[in-house]
Amino acid sequence: MSALSRLRLAYDTMPHRRRQYLNLGAVLVAGSGALWFVFSLGQTQPVAERASKAGKSAPINLGIQVPGEIDPREAWLGTAGREVAQLKADVESQQRKETERRATEDALMRRLAELEQRGAAGAAQPAPQPALISTPPQPTGPVVAASSQSGGYPPASPMAMPSASAAAAGEDMRGPGAGAEAPIVRISLAPGNGKPAPRAAPPEPPAAIPRDDKEAAATSYLPVSFTSGLLLGGIDAPTGGQAQSNPLPILVRLTDNAVLPNRYRAEVKDCFVVAAGWGDISSERVYARTATLSCVRHDGTTLEMPIQGNLYGEDGKLGLRGRLVTKQGQLLANALRAGIVSGIGQGFAQGGTTFTNSPFGTLATSSGGTGEQVRRGVAGGVGRALDNLANYYIRLAEQTFPVVEVDAGRMVEVAITKGSSMPVAGGRVDTPDKDEGYHDED
Repeated sequence: MSALSRLRLAYDTMPHRRRQYLNLGAVLVAGSGALWFVFSLGQTQPVAERASKAGKSAPINLGIQVPGEIDPREAWLGTAGREVAQLKADVESQQRKETERRATEDALMRRLAELEQRGAAGAAQPAPQPALISTPPQPTGPVVAASSQSGGYPPASPMAMPSASAAAAGEDMRGPGAGAEAPIVRISLAPGNGKPAPRAAPPEPPAAIPRDDKEAAATSYLPVSFTSGLLLGGIDAPTGGQAQSNPLPILVRLTDNAVLPNRYRAEVKDCFVVAAGWGDISSERVYARTATLSCVRHDGTTLEMPIQGNLYGEDGKLGLRGRLVTKQGQLLANALRAGIVSGIGQGFAQGGTTFTNSPFGTLATSSGGTGEQVRRGVAGGVGRALDNLANYYIRLAEQTFPVVEVDAGRMVEVAITKGSSMPVAGGRVDTPDKDEGYHDED
């Protein structure tokens, strides 16, 4: 028996577990050998190539750069050179400024020394002795007639040195540079020949300072006040949308004179007031602001002026309480009925129709004869028409807002919240009340 046969027999008689281990070891050995063979082939180089690599020397850097490339050392040298040049320029500028400052200081010191020398020289010189000038003797008699006859001033006396007695008496003394002065001439009037001097006119009284409009009397300015009025026309004030920016007009007839501060009255009875009002849904009131006051005075002159104020109701609160009326409920009910009938019509239109889902979409298949098709068509048309009607009612309800109704003939209070100029040329003059309460001048 050969060795191969013995190995095969031993392998066949070997336990199953051992044969598995043996097979695994053989596979590992074969794989390791294959990997070693592959790596050895990849790293193997020809002998001539290895010899050429061994004979090559180390690379030599010739310092040749690609065009456009900058050596970091040269860049650092350039930056350092610019910084040094800037530093030198700064030092030279500082030195130049220091030199100019020193030159300026030297010039100031020299100028100061010259001024001190001049001051010392001026103080050393003695002041000249002033000369004395005598005055002519005063005339003892009246000189008015003599002056009129000669046609000029009396002749001046010749200059002479003053005596010691004159100097002691305190006569006029002047310096040499003062120049000659005309002698003092005294004029006296003879008794009984002169006329009394005219008296000065009394000063004019100062002109009256015009007062501001707000400081004018109550007849030309309407201050903060209040009065009663009658609502001539009713109003249905809207409460939503642009109601406050687009208010509605309200006409009020004043039934009493205006009550002013400090027990005064303004004659505005029977005048008209135009106000602008809008509604408020939360308080169910109509708020109004006064815009214009229109009157005709006793002399027939007309008066129309803008005023700022508000209207108060009978309950004393701001605004007029009214009835809140809304029509949205009816419109929404109509939309609901139209929608219900539209749904019924759509249901009849889709009766007998089979819907099938496929990769191409949903397919609708109708069954029935011609009469059935006509019935479905009529039901579909009615359903679509009622659906459009329901949408119309909904849009109409969106555009409809609640209103606050206020009837005419109600008494209101008009409160002026800001004073205004009130020209009343030719009108009556308002007077303060002297009794208890207020007084009407009718």
